[in-house]
Amino acid sequence: MVIVVKNFMDQDAEVLYLNIINNLKRDVKITLDFKGIEKTTYDFLEKTVGKIVDQKGFESIQNNIRFRNVDTGIKEMLSKLIKDMNKK
Repeated sequence: MVIVVKNFMDQDAEVLYLNIINNLKRDVKITLDFKGIEKTTYDFLEKTVGKIVDQKGFESIQNNIRFRNVDTGIKEMLSKLIKDMNKK
């Protein structure tokens, strides 16, 4: 399933998080498509991807979520976030 992140940028991060987590519960592989997004906040990523890593573990991200069309700055934030969350 492809989730277009841009469709959630004007909403609370919780809406995107719930969309991702509900699909993971159904064992659906997810692609998060960042097309059209040049920047976002660390807080938004933390409340979505970070929360999933915190609750489900790094393996859940590694095995079930792919990232597509990610801008370099966002890619760096995601990498830092996942590393930080994985250390916990």
